Amino acid sequence: MDDWSATRNQYLAGICVNIISLSHGGFCGWTSASFIELVSPNTTLKSGPLNNYEIGWIGSLLCVGGALGTIFFAWCADKIGRKRCLLLITLPALFGWWIIPFAQNSLHLCLARLLGGLGGGGIFSVIPLYVTEFSEDRSRGILGTLLIVSCNTGILLAFILGNFFTYSGVAWILSSLPLLFVTCFAFLPESPQYLINRNNTKEAEKSLRYFRNVKYSKHSLPLPVQLEMEKLLERMQSTESDGKPSQMIIKPVKHFSLVYP
Repeated sequence: MDDWSATRNQYLAGICVNIISLSHGGFCGWTSASFIELVSPNTTLKSGPLNNYEIGWIGSLLCVGGALGTIFFAWCADKIGRKRCLLLITLPALFGWWIIPFAQNSLHLCLARLLGGLGGGGIFSVIPLYVTEFSEDRSRGILGTLLIVSCNTGILLAFILGNFFTYSGVAWILSSLPLLFVTCFAFLPESPQYLINRNNTKEAEKSLRYFRNVKYSKHSLPLPVQLEMEKLLERMQSTESDGKPSQMIIKPVKHFSLVYP
Protein backbone atom coordinates (compact mmCIF):
# COMPACT_ATOMS: atom_id res chain seq x y z
CA MET A 1 0.00 0.00 0.00
CA ASP A 2 1.43 3.41 -0.97
CA ASP A 3 1.72 6.34 1.44
CA TRP A 4 -1.33 8.18 0.09
CA SER A 5 -3.59 5.13 0.38
CA ALA A 6 -2.43 4.49 3.94
CA THR A 7 -2.95 8.08 5.09
CA ARG A 8 -5.92 9.11 2.94
CA ASN A 9 -8.55 8.64 5.64
CA GLN A 10 -6.38 10.48 8.14
CA TYR A 11 -6.26 13.56 5.93
CA LEU A 12 -9.98 13.36 5.23
CA ALA A 13 -10.66 13.14 8.96
CA GLY A 14 -8.32 16.07 9.62
CA ILE A 15 -10.18 18.23 7.10
CA CYS A 16 -13.62 17.22 8.39
CA VAL A 17 -12.82 17.83 12.05
CA ASN A 18 -11.41 21.30 11.29
CA ILE A 19 -14.58 22.56 9.62
CA ILE A 20 -15.65 23.67 13.09
CA SER A 21 -12.31 25.55 13.35
CA LEU A 22 -13.41 27.62 10.35
CA SER A 23 -16.50 28.59 12.34
CA HIS A 24 -14.43 29.72 15.32
CA GLY A 25 -12.17 31.73 13.03
CA GLY A 26 -15.32 33.41 11.79
CA PHE A 27 -16.18 34.37 15.38
CA CYS A 28 -12.73 35.90 15.78
CA GLY A 29 -13.03 37.97 12.60
CA TRP A 30 -16.75 38.82 12.77
CA THR A 31 -16.30 41.94 14.90
CA SER A 32 -13.98 43.68 12.42
CA ALA A 33 -16.62 44.68 9.89
CA SER A 34 -19.63 44.28 12.18
CA PHE A 35 -18.61 46.95 14.69
CA ILE A 36 -18.65 49.54 11.90
CA GLU A 37 -22.33 48.80 11.36
CA LEU A 38 -23.16 48.37 15.05
CA VAL A 39 -21.79 51.77 16.11
CA SER A 40 -23.43 53.68 13.26
CA PRO A 41 -26.73 55.55 13.70
CA ASN A 42 -28.27 53.16 11.17
CA THR A 43 -27.73 50.09 13.36
CA THR A 44 -30.58 47.58 13.50
CA LEU A 45 -30.21 47.12 17.28
CA LYS A 46 -33.28 48.42 19.10
CA SER A 47 -31.06 49.73 21.90
CA GLY A 48 -29.25 51.99 19.46
CA PRO A 49 -25.58 52.27 18.46
CA LEU A 50 -23.01 50.58 20.65
CA ASN A 51 -20.72 52.66 22.83
CA ASN A 52 -17.05 51.98 23.61
CA TYR A 53 -17.89 50.24 26.88
CA GLU A 54 -20.22 47.79 25.15
CA ILE A 55 -17.75 47.19 22.33
CA GLY A 56 -15.09 46.31 24.88
CA TRP A 57 -17.30 43.68 26.54
CA ILE A 58 -18.45 42.17 23.24
CA GLY A 59 -14.87 41.87 22.04
CA SER A 60 -13.43 40.43 25.25
CA LEU A 61 -16.09 37.85 26.11
CA LEU A 62 -14.87 35.58 23.30
CA CYS A 63 -11.69 35.06 25.33
CA VAL A 64 -13.61 34.56 28.58
CA GLY A 65 -15.68 31.85 26.92
CA GLY A 66 -12.50 30.33 25.48
CA ALA A 67 -10.95 29.96 28.94
CA LEU A 68 -14.08 28.33 30.33
CA GLY A 69 -14.51 26.11 27.29
CA THR A 70 -10.96 24.81 27.48
CA ILE A 71 -11.49 23.55 31.04
CA PHE A 72 -14.98 22.16 30.47
CA PHE A 73 -14.45 20.38 27.16
CA ALA A 74 -11.05 18.98 28.16
CA TRP A 75 -12.86 17.33 31.07
CA CYS A 76 -15.66 16.14 28.77
CA ALA A 77 -13.20 14.60 26.32
CA ASP A 78 -12.13 12.05 28.92
CA LYS A 79 -15.61 11.44 30.25
CA ILE A 80 -17.68 11.00 27.09
CA GLY A 81 -15.02 10.56 24.40
CA ARG A 82 -13.33 12.79 21.86
CA LYS A 83 -15.96 12.34 19.15
CA ARG A 84 -18.99 13.03 21.35
CA CYS A 85 -17.23 16.00 22.88
CA LEU A 86 -16.50 17.51 19.47
CA LEU A 87 -20.13 17.03 18.45
CA LEU A 88 -21.16 18.73 21.70
CA ILE A 89 -18.98 21.73 20.82
CA THR A 90 -21.29 22.32 17.86
CA LEU A 91 -24.08 23.52 20.18
CA PRO A 92 -22.44 26.68 21.59
CA ALA A 93 -20.94 27.44 18.18
CA LEU A 94 -24.29 27.14 16.44
CA PHE A 95 -26.34 29.01 19.05
CA GLY A 96 -23.68 31.71 19.16
CA TRP A 97 -24.23 32.42 15.47
CA TRP A 98 -28.03 32.12 15.69
CA ILE A 99 -28.33 34.65 18.52
CA ILE A 100 -26.62 37.42 16.54
CA PRO A 101 -29.35 38.02 13.88
CA PHE A 102 -32.02 38.24 16.60
CA ALA A 103 -29.98 40.40 18.99
CA GLN A 104 -31.78 43.50 20.26
CA ASN A 105 -29.07 44.93 22.48
CA SER A 106 -25.45 44.52 23.55
CA LEU A 107 -26.26 41.86 26.16
CA HIS A 108 -27.52 39.53 23.44
CA LEU A 109 -24.31 40.05 21.47
CA CYS A 110 -22.26 39.43 24.62
CA LEU A 111 -24.04 36.11 25.12
CA ALA A 112 -23.40 35.15 21.50
CA ARG A 113 -19.69 35.93 21.85
CA LEU A 114 -19.46 34.04 25.14
CA LEU A 115 -20.97 30.94 23.51
CA GLY A 116 -18.67 31.30 20.52
CA GLY A 117 -15.66 31.47 22.83
CA LEU A 118 -16.90 28.46 24.81
CA GLY A 119 -16.90 26.40 21.62
CA GLY A 120 -13.52 27.80 20.64
CA GLY A 121 -11.97 26.67 23.90
CA GLY A 122 -13.20 23.16 23.20
CA ILE A 123 -11.87 23.29 19.66
CA PHE A 124 -8.33 24.15 20.76
CA SER A 125 -8.30 21.55 23.54
CA VAL A 126 -10.01 18.55 21.94
CA ILE A 127 -9.13 18.66 18.23
CA PRO A 128 -5.34 18.36 18.83
CA LEU A 129 -6.04 15.45 21.18
CA TYR A 130 -8.25 13.67 18.65
CA VAL A 131 -5.88 14.25 15.72
CA THR A 132 -2.84 13.10 17.70
CA GLU A 133 -4.56 9.87 18.67
CA PHE A 134 -5.60 8.78 15.18
CA SER A 135 -2.66 10.02 13.10
CA GLU A 136 0.63 8.35 12.25
CA ASP A 137 4.01 9.98 12.80
CA ARG A 138 4.43 10.73 9.09
CA SER A 139 1.14 12.64 8.82
CA ARG A 140 0.79 14.11 12.32
CA GLY A 141 2.76 17.26 11.58
CA ILE A 142 0.68 18.31 8.59
CA LEU A 143 -2.58 17.35 10.29
CA GLY A 144 -1.61 19.39 13.34
CA THR A 145 -1.22 22.56 11.27
CA LEU A 146 -4.76 22.29 9.87
CA LEU A 147 -6.23 23.70 13.09
CA ILE A 148 -4.39 27.03 12.79
CA VAL A 149 -4.79 27.16 9.00
CA SER A 150 -8.54 26.60 9.31
CA CYS A 151 -8.94 29.17 12.07
CA ASN A 152 -7.05 31.82 10.11
CA THR A 153 -9.04 30.97 6.99
CA GLY A 154 -12.23 31.48 8.99
CA ILE A 155 -11.00 34.91 10.10
CA LEU A 156 -10.26 35.86 6.50
CA LEU A 157 -13.67 34.55 5.42
CA ALA A 158 -15.40 36.74 8.00
CA PHE A 159 -13.44 39.78 6.75
CA ILE A 160 -14.47 39.11 3.14
CA LEU A 161 -18.12 38.41 3.93
CA GLY A 162 -18.30 41.53 6.11
CA ASN A 163 -17.62 43.68 3.04
CA PHE A 164 -20.62 42.32 1.18
CA PHE A 165 -23.22 41.43 3.83
CA THR A 166 -24.66 42.87 7.01
CA TYR A 167 -23.42 41.58 10.37
CA SER A 168 -26.54 39.42 10.70
CA GLY A 169 -26.13 38.11 7.15
CA VAL A 170 -22.56 37.06 7.92
CA ALA A 171 -23.82 35.24 11.03
CA TRP A 172 -26.42 33.33 9.01
CA ILE A 173 -23.86 32.30 6.40
CA LEU A 174 -21.23 31.19 8.92
CA SER A 175 -23.81 29.30 10.98
CA SER A 176 -23.83 26.75 8.15
CA LEU A 177 -20.29 25.66 9.13
CA PRO A 178 -21.25 23.91 12.41
CA LEU A 179 -24.05 22.12 10.55
CA LEU A 180 -21.64 21.06 7.81
CA PHE A 181 -19.22 19.88 10.49
CA VAL A 182 -21.84 17.63 12.11
CA THR A 183 -22.81 16.21 8.72
CA CYS A 184 -19.23 15.25 7.86
CA PHE A 185 -17.82 14.39 11.28
CA ALA A 186 -20.70 12.19 12.47
CA PHE A 187 -19.50 9.38 10.19
CA LEU A 188 -15.94 9.31 11.56
CA PRO A 189 -14.99 6.83 14.29
CA GLU A 190 -13.78 7.55 17.79
CA SER A 191 -10.00 7.68 18.24
CA PRO A 192 -8.43 4.22 18.69
CA GLN A 193 -6.45 5.33 21.75
CA TYR A 194 -9.58 6.44 23.62
CA LEU A 195 -11.34 3.16 22.79
CA ILE A 196 -8.32 1.22 24.03
CA ASN A 197 -8.37 3.26 27.23
CA ARG A 198 -11.98 2.17 27.71
CA ASN A 199 -11.00 -1.48 27.15
CA ASN A 200 -13.00 -1.59 23.91
CA THR A 201 -10.42 -3.47 21.86
CA LYS A 202 -12.80 -4.57 19.13
CA GLU A 203 -13.97 -1.04 18.32
CA ALA A 204 -10.41 0.24 18.62
CA GLU A 205 -9.35 -2.23 15.93
CA LYS A 206 -12.17 -1.05 13.66
CA SER A 207 -11.16 2.55 14.22
CA LEU A 208 -7.51 1.82 13.49
CA ARG A 209 -8.45 -0.09 10.35
CA TYR A 210 -10.38 2.94 9.11
CA PHE A 211 -7.64 5.48 9.81
CA ARG A 212 -4.98 3.20 8.27
CA ASN A 213 -7.29 2.40 5.34
CA VAL A 214 -7.14 -1.36 6.00
CA LYS A 215 -10.22 -3.25 4.89
CA TYR A 216 -11.81 -5.66 7.31
CA SER A 217 -11.09 -9.34 6.83
CA LYS A 218 -11.26 -12.53 8.85
CA HIS A 219 -7.50 -12.85 8.64
CA SER A 220 -5.06 -11.20 11.00
CA LEU A 221 -4.21 -7.53 10.83
CA PRO A 222 -1.29 -6.46 8.65
CA LEU A 223 1.87 -6.53 10.73
CA PRO A 224 2.37 -2.72 10.99
CA VAL A 225 -1.23 -2.21 12.16
CA GLN A 226 -0.96 -5.16 14.54
CA LEU A 227 2.17 -3.70 16.11
CA GLU A 228 0.44 -0.35 16.44
CA MET A 229 -2.47 -1.97 18.28
CA GLU A 230 -0.05 -3.63 20.66
CA LYS A 231 1.70 -0.29 21.20
CA LEU A 232 -1.64 1.35 22.08
CA LEU A 233 -2.33 -1.41 24.60
CA GLU A 234 1.11 -0.99 26.14
CA ARG A 235 0.67 2.77 26.35
CA MET A 236 -2.65 2.38 28.13
CA GLN A 237 -1.23 -0.17 30.58
CA SER A 238 1.80 2.00 31.34
CA THR A 239 -0.47 5.00 31.95
CA GLU A 240 -2.54 2.98 34.39
CA SER A 241 0.53 1.68 36.18
CA ASP A 242 1.57 5.28 36.91
CA GLY A 243 -1.75 5.92 38.64
CA LYS A 244 -4.17 3.73 40.49
CA PRO A 245 -4.20 0.00 39.83
CA SER A 246 -6.53 -0.83 36.99
CA GLN A 247 -9.64 -2.87 37.66
CA MET A 248 -10.08 -3.59 33.96
CA ILE A 249 -9.07 -6.89 32.47
CA ILE A 250 -7.33 -6.62 29.12
CA LYS A 251 -8.43 -9.54 27.05
CA PRO A 252 -5.94 -10.73 24.43
CA VAL A 253 -7.06 -10.31 20.85
CA LYS A 254 -7.07 -13.81 19.45
CA HIS A 255 -6.65 -12.87 15.80
CA PHE A 256 -3.44 -10.94 16.43
CA SER A 257 -1.10 -13.32 14.71
CA LEU A 258 2.32 -12.66 13.31
CA VAL A 259 1.85 -15.40 10.73
CA TYR A 260 -0.92 -15.26 8.17
CA PRO A 261 -3.03 -18.42 7.96
